[in-house]
Amino acid sequence: MAWVHSRVADKNSHLRPGERAALASLVGDQLSLLSTDLTYHTLELEDGNIIPGIIPIADLRDRISRFPIPLNLHGKRVLDIGAASGFNSFELEHRGADVVAVDCVPYEELIYAKNRLRSKIEYCVLDLEEVTPERFGMFDFVVFFGVLYHLRHPLLALEIVSSVTAGTACIESFVEDSLQSEDPLMAFYETVQLGGAIDNWWGPSAQCLTAMVRAAGFVEVACLYERDSRAGVIGHTKGSRPTRNMAEAPAPFLSFVTNSRDHSQFFTGYKDEYLCISFRHTAIVNDRCIRIEMDDYSLPVITVHRLAGEAWQVNARLPRGLAAGKHRVRIGVRGGLLSEAAEIFVQPRCNQFERSADTTEERKLSEAEIRVLSVETSVDTQERRSAFRADYLSVYFMCPQQNISATTIKLYVDDALHAVLAVGRFSSDTWQLNARIPKALAAGRHDLHLGFGGAVVSNSASFLLPPAIEDPSVRLTAFERIARVGQQPRIWT
Repeated sequence: MAWVHSRVADKNSHLRPGERAALASLVGDQLSLLSTDLTYHTLELEDGNIIPGIIPIADLRDRISRFPIPLNLHGKRVLDIGAASGFNSFELEHRGADVVAVDCVPYEELIYAKNRLRSKIEYCVLDLEEVTPERFGMFDFVVFFGVLYHLRHPLLALEIVSSVTAGTACIESFVEDSLQSEDPLMAFYETVQLGGAIDNWWGPSAQCLTAMVRAAGFVEVACLYERDSRAGVIGHTKGSRPTRNMAEAPAPFLSFVTNSRDHSQFFTGYKDEYLCISFRHTAIVNDRCIRIEMDDYSLPVITVHRLAGEAWQVNARLPRGLAAGKHRVRIGVRGGLLSEAAEIFVQPRCNQFERSADTTEERKLSEAEIRVLSVETSVDTQERRSAFRADYLSVYFMCPQQNISATTIKLYVDDALHAVLAVGRFSSDTWQLNARIPKALAAGRHDLHLGFGGAVVSNSASFLLPPAIEDPSVRLTAFERIARVGQQPRIWT
């Protein structure tokens, strides 16, 4: 549990008297110096001349040296968020990186030094919310020094940092030394409680800062240091992966990857959405040994639940800013191989996943034969169905094709096309299709069949719907049965 402490009663009341006076004095001195000709960072030019700043070069070098950034960055892209006068940007360019430097206000000394050093740094004056992978692409390293506590929405800020990090993010921030607790705590400063500055909003503990970096989507996170009310945290978007000849444990059997909102395989990249991943594995697993991969990146595990026997479910957050289109998800257990991939689909902002109507993949699938084995609904055991709760059906079928997805298979109920929510593997040769039953569908028996690319290629099956009743006491099991894993479906005849 994380707690947010609001401190509004007294300026710097979170600090002991000596600390309060020292911090107020430090901030006051820095504000006074910034009103003179001194820059923020001290900068060294190519001829050895120095542009004096309020932070000495020795301190700047000491801070960046605390992070495991290679001395040779040739061929790497680096983003410096909160670049200020540009010391970190110039240092990382000197190591060979292609650097993009971003800050919300222009620093004339950075532009002057960039010209003097004949630097190729791309310098942009914009807010953090304007930093997107669509605009800038992805970066091998992201430097995020001394920015977080100035932002009104710190977790959102870390999610933005994660969305453009293809490798490692180096995060440094002010932290509240006074928040001593086993829980991750963060102090809130409504006005000028921190050092008299109007743009200091938050004071997380080092533990809270580390936890927020994990929550923002970084899969491997470590707090590197904490001292003098500052902390450094490193986060990786790619975790370590065992090689095939080193792996010993068998790969999990991945059945379904669905959206927790509606149980479909369709997501929206700009919303707060979560993955529900159903799989089977013979061993006992927990959140420390599960590995989730989406495309080339790793996702942090939120929870792991045992459903029954060898059936498990793990939850993870959809990464912020994920590009529209298909994405492949795999799961593994520490020391073992990764599973076969399941596809999810991220919809563009128009909220409709577009695909071509006549692809080579669909033409191949249209020649396949589907054998429907059984049909089950969430109201199989009910005499009445709710008039306001969603009802679902599951179709179990056999098909020799291996590349079946929710966008390639089609479901027809009484010859009318119906939307498919999700398709997953029930076993090595059996598939499961999930769909929502339209409320307008009348009570009685209904026929269904499956097809690909406009061609009906399955046998017919039927299911029975009871009458609807507006009774809140009718409790539907819905996906409690539909999302089950590892049980044998009834064979339809």
